[in-house]
Amino acid sequence: MSRQFVRTVIKGLKGEVGDLMSHTLKGRERQMFQTRLENCFEYNMGDGKCARSALGLDIYKALCPTATQEDQLNAAKVCITNELLQTFLLVTDDIMDHAVTRRGKPCWYMLDGIGLTAINDGLLLDSAIDLLIRTVIPNHPKRDIILRDVYETKRVTIIGQTLDSLMSGIDGCTWDRYQQVVNHKTSHYTYLLPLQLGFHLADRADYKPLVPFTFKLGYFFQAQDDYLDIFGDNSVTGKTPTDIAEGKCTWISCKALDLMRNPKNPREDLLKEFKEHFNKEDDRSVARVSDIFNELQLDKEFKAFEEKEVQELHNIINSIEPEELRPVYTESLNSLTGRKF
Repeated sequence: MSRQFVRTVIKGLKGEVGDLMSHTLKGRERQMFQTRLENCFEYNMGDGKCARSALGLDIYKALCPTATQEDQLNAAKVCITNELLQTFLLVTDDIMDHAVTRRGKPCWYMLDGIGLTAINDGLLLDSAIDLLIRTVIPNHPKRDIILRDVYETKRVTIIGQTLDSLMSGIDGCTWDRYQQVVNHKTSHYTYLLPLQLGFHLADRADYKPLVPFTFKLGYFFQAQDDYLDIFGDNSVTGKTPTDIAEGKCTWISCKALDLMRNPKNPREDLLKEFKEHFNKEDDRSVARVSDIFNELQLDKEFKAFEEKEVQELHNIINSIEPEELRPVYTESLNSLTGRKF
């Protein structure tokens, strides 16, 4: 509901963030710094889906239907800090994953003149979060709580990124590990933080009963991402598939191992080949693992999982309190169902 408004605010926020971050500089140095920061901001945030910030703003608006335009604008800016956090994480994650494309264009670090200085650019975006929140809502009663939860989200997500990078190969592909990675790496900043921001901005504190739902929604979202890495159209997802080559613990790899180790119908032949080729970067190995996934009919397995999860999530949404949030989460889930990117 709020995505277009959020995108409009982001466009105007580029200069505001540049001004805030460069206020201690002057002359040519200030101009150089602002140009670099604003270029990074626009390239990496200008064409995102803005789903996280829009969700947070939609929650706020549902809880505060009479909010003024100024309050909605300030709430949008605070929610957009989640996009800054995500961009910081993606810029650095692309380097670690040796990714080539993001959102259908070269990753930031791949551009001429950028390289590993992208790490510092990510840190710049991250350091703008605190400053923007303090500037936009200096007297809000929940300002410090918002800052606390944003920092908590960053800490938890980075722990998840660490787990994700450490767990390569078959030994790392277990459902327990997958659940922990998803809870930390995805669910917290994708669904819990928007919930917290929406409630805090509305000066409400009764969000905790909804926390388990946000983690279930985050699990579904990550499982979809895992599916799209293997079965998605790269020209549509805009991402470079890396999960097979990097031996990632994903819904697909865990489900594949379940099927190959099924005592009622073991697939020892496929399991042997899977062990040989999974977590290898050469094209032949990646292709063979992809073929194994197709032989196991993981496309069909995921579709069945998706149908079941969507129904369960809709059932939960229909009983959510406060009731005003039901349309918000219904639209959010509908946007996920059957998504291609």
